[in-house]
Order: sequence, then structure tokens, then C-alpha cells
Amino acid sequence: MKLQLTTFGLLLGLPVLWSFNKKVSKGNLVVEISNIHKAEGQMFIAVFNQEDGFPEDTSKMFKKVMLPVTSKNFSHTFWQIPFGTYSISVFHDVNSNTELDKNFFGVPEEPFGFSTNYKPIISAPDFDDCDFRFASATETHSIKLID
Repeated sequence: MKLQLTTFGLLLGLPVLWSFNKKVSKGNLVVEISNIHKAEGQMFIAVFNQEDGFPEDTSKMFKKVMLPVTSKNFSHTFWQIPFGTYSISVFHDVNSNTELDKNFFGVPEEPFGFSTNYKPIISAPDFDDCDFRFASATETHSIKLID
């Protein structure tokens, strides 16, 4: 009887021990955005896990959201993102027309930004200019908008 209870107890404990030994392979990616001048419009955040399509092709984005801007402090969490290499592009759609407005030369007329706070000089950045390795249970990336 004692042997049966011990065996039963071990069997109940195995799933618990196994769950502690499982390697975590996903985490929460927090994107904080600063330099917001107007608490209006929408914030568009795009997370890319590949070079193809970065920074604007919506069909190639791994995750994307467009949320209302209600204060000059903005943060969004992407839950349970697989560990890997990512780049982020954001823009503040001040006029809420769901697109990044650009002038005749293709220069953005609304605030925008990228992970690693990359500042483009002549053209849009490449994925490699803005990429980072995501491998934590919770990781925060702060992006300062460029006017």
C-alpha cells in the first residue's frame, strides 16, 4: 500500500516537475513611444520578423496594431511573442486617415520612428538597421518619434 501511494505521488508530481523544466520560448514585447506632441489620432505599431517588406509593407508584418492616442505617454504590449530577431516601425497618424502622410518627395509629414531609435538620413532604413534580439520573458523597447 505504501509503495502504491509513493508511486501515485510520483506520477502526480511528474507533470509539475516537467513544467518547471520546459524551456520558455515566448515573451511579452512592450513598446513605449515618446515625443508625442498631440494626444489625438492613432498610433500604428508594426513588428517585423523578416527583412522582406520592412518598414511599410502591411502584408509582411508579423504583428501590427493601430490604437487611439489619448495621452502623450503611449505603450502597448504584444503578448506571447516567439523569441527571435525583430524590427519595429511606428507612426503617429495624427489626422486618423490610417496612412503615413508623405510629401511630394516621399518624406513623412507625420511623426514616425523605429526600434533602436534609428534615424534615417536619405531613405527608409533596412531591417538590419533597426533589428534587435528578443529573448526575455518581458522586454521593453522605447522609441522616440521623429518629427
